[in-house]
Amino acid sequence: MWTVALQYKRLSRREPEDEDFVMRWWADLEFFLVALGRLERSAAIALSVPEVRPQVAAALTIFRKALPAASISMRMPLTLPLVTTER
Repeated sequence: MWTVALQYKRLSRREPEDEDFVMRWWADLEFFLVALGRLERSAAIALSVPEVRPQVAAALTIFRKALPAASISMRMPLTLPLVTTER
């Protein structure tokens, strides 16, 4: 959650490197989306712990309703299937 908060803050302000790295905001947006995906996957893993499952499931439902498009893309496979040119 710290990483999500950090990237969110970076997206909402100007940074010293903005003058030299004009794509900094877009790079930070990508890092923010990655951090959200990792947070969601961490919560999904926590569902396997019986003691916290109800609370985590409720939080994960709220998260996925708040970010439906992002949540769907985050659950896509991390690697693409191998495409070959053989027939």
